[in-house]
Amino acid sequence: MKNSLLILSLALSNLLFAQPAGSIVGTLLDKDLNNEPLPFANILIPEVNLGTTSDFDGLFALDGLAEGDYIVNFSFVGYETQKIPVTVVGGKVTEIQVSLASSSSALDEVIVTTVARRDSQTALLIEQKKAVNFKQQIGAEELTQKGIGDAADAVIKTSGVSKAESGSIYVRGLGDRYNISSYNGFVLPSNDPSLKNIALDLFRSDIVESIAIDKTYNVDNFGDYAGASININALTSKSKNYYKLSIGSGFNQSALDVDSFYLGQGPGYSGFYNNSYPNYPLERYNFDTGFNREQAFGGVSPTNISGAFEASYGRLLTDVTRVNLFAMASFDNDFSHTSGVNRGSISKDGLIYKDFDFTTYQYDTNTTAMLNLAVLNPTFSVTFSNLLINSSSQNLQEYNGVMDIFDFAPEGGGFIQRHQYKQTLLLVNQVFGQVDVLDKLSLIGGASYSQSLNLIPDRRQITLSPTDWDDPNSPKTFANNLSNGDSHRYYQNLFEDELGYRAKLVYDLQNREDEENNTKLSLGFVGRKKTVDFDATQINHAPRRNIAQPTIDDVYDTDSYFNQGNLSQGLFELITFRGRKDVPNALAPQTYGGEQNITAGYISADHNFSESTKIQVGLRYENIKQSISWSTTLDPTGDTSVLDEVQWLPSLFVLHKLNDANNIRFAASSTYTLPQYKEKAFFQFEEVTQVYLGNPALYASTNYNFDLKWEQFPSIGELVSVTAFSRIIKNPINDVSISSASNDLSYVNSGDQATVFGLEFELIKDLYSNPIVLDDRTLNRVFRLNLNASYMQSKQDLDGEKVLTETAASGLLNLSVDFTNTEDRITGASDVLLNADFLYERDFRNGASLVSSLSANYFSDKLYALGVLGKGNIVDKGLVTLNFVSKLQLNELVGLSVSAKNLLNPSYQRIQDIQNVTVLEFKKGRSLSFGVNLTF
Repeated sequence: MKNSLLILSLALSNLLFAQPAGSIVGTLLDKDLNNEPLPFANILIPEVNLGTTSDFDGLFALDGLAEGDYIVNFSFVGYETQKIPVTVVGGKVTEIQVSLASSSSALDEVIVTTVARRDSQTALLIEQKKAVNFKQQIGAEELTQKGIGDAADAVIKTSGVSKAESGSIYVRGLGDRYNISSYNGFVLPSNDPSLKNIALDLFRSDIVESIAIDKTYNVDNFGDYAGASININALTSKSKNYYKLSIGSGFNQSALDVDSFYLGQGPGYSGFYNNSYPNYPLERYNFDTGFNREQAFGGVSPTNISGAFEASYGRLLTDVTRVNLFAMASFDNDFSHTSGVNRGSISKDGLIYKDFDFTTYQYDTNTTAMLNLAVLNPTFSVTFSNLLINSSSQNLQEYNGVMDIFDFAPEGGGFIQRHQYKQTLLLVNQVFGQVDVLDKLSLIGGASYSQSLNLIPDRRQITLSPTDWDDPNSPKTFANNLSNGDSHRYYQNLFEDELGYRAKLVYDLQNREDEENNTKLSLGFVGRKKTVDFDATQINHAPRRNIAQPTIDDVYDTDSYFNQGNLSQGLFELITFRGRKDVPNALAPQTYGGEQNITAGYISADHNFSESTKIQVGLRYENIKQSISWSTTLDPTGDTSVLDEVQWLPSLFVLHKLNDANNIRFAASSTYTLPQYKEKAFFQFEEVTQVYLGNPALYASTNYNFDLKWEQFPSIGELVSVTAFSRIIKNPINDVSISSASNDLSYVNSGDQATVFGLEFELIKDLYSNPIVLDDRTLNRVFRLNLNASYMQSKQDLDGEKVLTETAASGLLNLSVDFTNTEDRITGASDVLLNADFLYERDFRNGASLVSSLSANYFSDKLYALGVLGKGNIVDKGLVTLNFVSKLQLNELVGLSVSAKNLLNPSYQRIQDIQNVTVLEFKKGRSLSFGVNLTF
């Protein structure tokens, strides 16, 4: 009995006091190729039969090792095998760097190093573990494995992030105005007058090295956010010289199912197109395009194609200076088709005023070209980055049904057709780098100039109703149109340019090589200057009501009505918002524009109070000047709104290491949210079923941000974390329905305060790992789970009296808002978000490799718009999406891929609660694509 108790006590003591496992990570270099990273080399510890291979960039990791001394064998076919003694300490990560040579060269010194890669998941987790501030990143390796096509789809793979149907990114329930996006650390201009940020889906994943999502504020960043700062780090080079050609094809099932795929006249297949109205457009009908739809591009099959070429080259200029060059060019397109129901103006009694069945044909393109040059030296680096993106979206929308239950086709039979082509051209030129000025002093800086041109050339809309409103099948006519703008042509230009600059001095008070214990002081100066120039001209096609109008026999042949002959006969007239052709400035466009200047200085300090506790404190000063001028339908004489204020923005980060595998982090900060140009300009935007009205009385919100996080790194490449967060927003901004005859939407500071509280969980775990160690290499077989989940609760108070008082004080407008509820959730916030990726990797003995990924995403119901006048909130119903991607690398030359997206094809549904009426419903259709790439 005593022996049993002794054995049990010894076993318990071993469990309680056993040293945690240690790990070895490092980089393998090719000495014969100027220390290029050496991929696919073998790393083996024979005594424990543990091995792995270096990845494409020479990185490797061996974990789960007991404390002790080991001999690590490094080998590669045709290279001399090296045997390196390494000491593993329990609970610690030992990092080494080794060079292999094909001849009997002397072994390079084994040195402790820090992995600085930003494209592999393992390297990013190592960086996350060491950083004092919160870091959440997704690298190029993960983008490739999961078949993620663009930056927008990448960020929604991280916890607490979702994407609206419009493409806007929501972080912890906070939408576009509460986030800020950048490219290589520089803010880019927007491509949409409705949005503050540039659309992330413009950025293809093959130009991305990594994407950083900072949900906590750091004084390095501009302070205009409470959700997240999203930064795209551009790919500057790969680890070896190569060039690659990729081609692909695919289809959307809904697009293939239609008998004919229609678009409007004008734009071509390439996505490059511009058009304007002709000379004397109010006097003659000599437009280049008509209203009639036509089969897309001569009736070609709506099949998607893609093609890309990329090349990477690097060489040593001197013994210590290296130059890397990376270039790529690509084109891809996408045909899609949706159909469903679209309803609007639903009363508090559930009466549907507008009720349509709709069909949309859409064709999108993306053309990207990038050229990056980097010069690297142990004491300095400089990168020149150049990017061009041309993106286009062409759609044809057709609506059939009730245009107004009382006033316009009340029994149905109304028909609206709108063709819109939207093009974005983005040019980015940047230079940035760093230099070691002194032994302990570094200078980091750069400059960026970018331009964004967004065009809507010749949007065309026609509106028809039955001649007999009691008979929806009676012949159609333009005679009953209620507004001059029901049928029109519209021309829009938005030009934004952004100049950014930054400089930061970093002084290491201790040894800069010891990142674990170093103390740093940073002093920075940054600035950005943005100019916005928007103009729009709408030429209304107004039927004369005092003349008998003909009937329209074919709704798809309205060019038989809108032509020079009928204009000469006086059946219709051409009118702008300023008036008819006899008005001297009738063609003067609606405009708004302005300038935003933000200059900032900041100071931050990182200090170790002990081996386990590190604190970073910072303070940022921002001087904000923003002016907006306009001349619009609402205010033809024009006016100007000016914002001039100073923000002091503190931040605090605390990192406490419980042990080598577990961290506790805390962050607190204060930021702000500016109203955007479109929101403040006294301007009216018209969609088919909705009108948006700018509000010059808008002002900035103030945000208070708090985060607490526990994270564990069980082994290299694995993570478990839980984050609690809160956001307090003073004077939040919302878009709401105002009291008006047409229930227009406007933008208001809707209450005194909004709050968001939530929890985030993240897990990265190898469920199965069974590498096979061969004489010359290790074959990986891994099944990995990436899981993240978020739970949020949000609340904001809603005060119609506050809105009326503040807007009336502006002297321009009195906005009356009768909120249904006195408090409600924040728009765009889902209570629950869930992402799960199941990844399988396998290497074969013949040199082939397979990576397959099954990804699921779920979001719960989220508020789309606040209810007013007793009407319920507009709510987007929750849904699940499922995607599958598989990539087979046959050998070093040939790779194949297949992608199946939206496998469940769920119904997207938007309802008005209380009345429980469906406002919008449609399906996107499943998509399938195939690809081949050749690497030389």
